[in-house]
Amino acid sequence: MDKLAAKYYASLIEASNVHSLVVCALSAAACATSASLVQLYLLDQDKTRLNLYGQCKDEHTCLTQDISYDYYHDALLQYCLTQNKPIITNDVSSFSLEINFLPQENKSWRSLLVLPLLNRQQIDGLLVCASFEAMDWDNKTALLQDFYRLTFIQYTRLIALQVKDTAPIKRDKESVVTKEHYGLIGSSPAMKSVYSLMSKVLHTPFTVLVTGETGTGKELVAKAIHHYSIRKNKAFVVQNCASMPETLLESELFGYSKGAFTGADKDHLGLLREADGGTLFLDEIGDMPIVLQAKLLRVLQEGEVRPLGSNKTFKIDVRVIAATHRNLLDEIKKGNFREDLYYRLAKFPIELPPLRDRGDDILALVDFFIDNTCQFLGRKKSIISQCFMDKLLSYSFPGNIRELKGLLERAILLADDEQLEAQHLHVSPDRQLTTKDNSLKDSVADYEREHLVKSLRDHQGNQTKTAKQLGISRRTLVYKIQRLNISKEEFSN
Repeated sequence: MDKLAAKYYASLIEASNVHSLVVCALSAAACATSASLVQLYLLDQDKTRLNLYGQCKDEHTCLTQDISYDYYHDALLQYCLTQNKPIITNDVSSFSLEINFLPQENKSWRSLLVLPLLNRQQIDGLLVCASFEAMDWDNKTALLQDFYRLTFIQYTRLIALQVKDTAPIKRDKESVVTKEHYGLIGSSPAMKSVYSLMSKVLHTPFTVLVTGETGTGKELVAKAIHHYSIRKNKAFVVQNCASMPETLLESELFGYSKGAFTGADKDHLGLLREADGGTLFLDEIGDMPIVLQAKLLRVLQEGEVRPLGSNKTFKIDVRVIAATHRNLLDEIKKGNFREDLYYRLAKFPIELPPLRDRGDDILALVDFFIDNTCQFLGRKKSIISQCFMDKLLSYSFPGNIRELKGLLERAILLADDEQLEAQHLHVSPDRQLTTKDNSLKDSVADYEREHLVKSLRDHQGNQTKTAKQLGISRRTLVYKIQRLNISKEEFSN
């Protein structure tokens, strides 16, 4: 083992570029653990996305360093990331959480290690090791953590050298994520209203209540508020209030003292104290048991928390952002939600629009998800046929952005080549837009068509200049021209 360690440490130090460094890091983990699969996930520079950077499967290493494929919403990976706690098991089937980040195989995965990776006392990524057989992961964690600390040091050095040696690259202005949009996708009036509300609450201590239908991106908005606020360098802690029974949720949120109950063999801080100085995001707050609502209300009022089994209270400075797809006023009438807690949480409400009300944002989202999925699968960029786009735009998207992402991923997998046709899009026929919706859509389309033709004429048909003037990408402009059946003759002089 010492010779093995020396070999990989030497390779790490001698790595001359990021590619060879990551190959070494993945190979070392695979060799040290004898795992069938090793995956390396890294947080991006803004700490807002967790991306798969590379994996080693059956001794075959595949790097995906140019792929921004977001696994941040996987509950199990998110737990390790936000709580800085490894997961070690020899019975993957016992998990109630999904493990979609592991590739589908003919046989079932049995052992799993998910290890948070530290870089200068901050979590910068996760290492995932999986095997079809029972494994002794416990004896490997310290060795892997030490190895990856050095990996991060080398990674930082190589990136610095790379930036220094590379001439500045001029980037297309429209491809840069602007602060105005807080890293979110969409420029429709409905989303601009959301951005405006976010800007007003960023640097205040007020609680925020994010509402909207399922799949509209409530957690993304919460992350953006945290990341662009003065609390961005502190913890962002997430808890889904619908995912745990009452007793477990209480101990997770408020913590407990040693001996508070059977099995409490040590003190547990709880998420409220772990988020001290930062942000606690409570997803599906409408599903929180009524008893815990009273305890949470006291925390918000007094700014202090008392762990289970303790007589001592602790002062905390936590901004709470809550989210729900439920109508809390209706829940209050039913007796399922406390009215006093509602008014405490809803000091600053932000309602997210459903996808069907976001106009051409859908085009930007389609472009984003197709780019990411094709890159992740190692495929050429998919080409969208007009019939595919027409079918997509006539759908009401009850599952919103989450559903759109799933539909596009499935369509890409079903397509035998780069061309996406209508038959690759599986949507429910009873979820098509109504006649009233279509009439309104036609009226908006007529106005939009006229405006686009005028802009194209003003720029002598130059699509790049037209797109820039309209504040959209050139690809989005092409989609619009095709969708609205605008011919070249209409804007040519």
